[in-house]
This record gives sequence, structure tokens and C-alpha cells, in this order.
Amino acid sequence: MSLIKKDADNYAHTILVLEPCDLAWFGIQQMLQALPENNMILIRIHDTDKLADALCQHHEADTLLLTNIGRGTDTLVLLQQLTTIATCEQKIHIAAYLSDTVSYLKDLLVGFGVNEVFSMPAGPEEFVESIMLRNKKGRAAVLSPQERYITQALLAGLSVGDVAQLSGRDVRTISTQKKSVMNKLHMANPGELQVLGGRMMAREILI
Repeated sequence: MSLIKKDADNYAHTILVLEPCDLAWFGIQQMLQALPENNMILIRIHDTDKLADALCQHHEADTLLLTNIGRGTDTLVLLQQLTTIATCEQKIHIAAYLSDTVSYLKDLLVGFGVNEVFSMPAGPEEFVESIMLRNKKGRAAVLSPQERYITQALLAGLSVGDVAQLSGRDVRTISTQKKSVMNKLHMANPGELQVLGGRMMAREILI
């Protein structure tokens, strides 16, 4: 974990940053240090699978910043961590920037509770505005806990029948919930979640 300077005379906004890459972490630090007034504390988390534990048990952060989404981050693990974070009592603003344009990721992240998704901005002012933004108007519907479970299972390659058997629910119930997930994620093809899961895993193997 690393910290940057804190203005002792003002309230310090604490940002928990998921960033596995040293070079990108240095870039974020430089961007914030370029601001004339800096009353932020950055706390770095290297490992995606430790994110929920760090947030729920060890740090009282104002903002959770997810970086390099789509590159260098296991997306399936990240979704599981976001599901765990949703069960914590701590309320936190979650922002994520995409390392490249991956059309499916924005709706998926919002569905799992991310408040703001943006591409890497040009300057520090834009960067801070993006991670501080708390305007929830126009947000896509967030998935329910059961819908998150179904989404993760289908992305991992399970069928509707598999999910029904594992959860002890009727296949028709799971199928209806799958349709609700697809509507919220703006998907049209019935097999799109499974295909998406295969694409996600293929990207992570190649990176």
C-alpha cells in the first residue's frame, strides 16, 4: 500500500485504488500531485481477490477506483468481489476506468454496483471530476443479488439447467431471471452471456 500527501487542515478524501501495474499507479499519483490543492489519500490494492477484504475490514474509503478494467484484471474475480462489497455495511462511491473500449464491460460493471464508468481522461481535473462524480441520474438498473449470482454462473460457462440444479430452483425461474439480467445489460441474444464469459476468459489468458 502507498499513500500520497494529505492536507491536514482540510478533510482528506480517501481513495482505495485497485491497480496491479506499477507504471499506471505512478501515473495516477503524478496526475493527482499536479493539482494545486491536494487533499486526497491514495491507498493501493494490488490483488483483485483481496479487494472486498481490504474495503470491508481494513479501510474506511470514500471512493473505490477500479483501474485497468479489461486488461490485467480478472473480470470474473472482480465481479465476485463487487458482489461481496455490496453486502458490506460501508457505503462507498465506486468508479472505474476502462483501459480500452470494450462495449460489454460498462453495462456489466454498472449492473454489479459501479456508480461511474469512464475512459482515461486527458488531465488531472477531468480525472478527479470522474472519480468524484456522484450523479446517479440515468444509471442502468443494478442487478439483484440473485441476478448477480446467475450472471456470474453463466459467465463462468454454466447453463440455465446447471444454475437451477445448483441453486435448487426451477429452470423456468432461472430462465425468467436470466431474461431480466439480459434486459438490464442490454443484451438480445440468449447465449450472449456464455459467449461473453468465453471472450473474457480468453482475453485474460492472452494478457
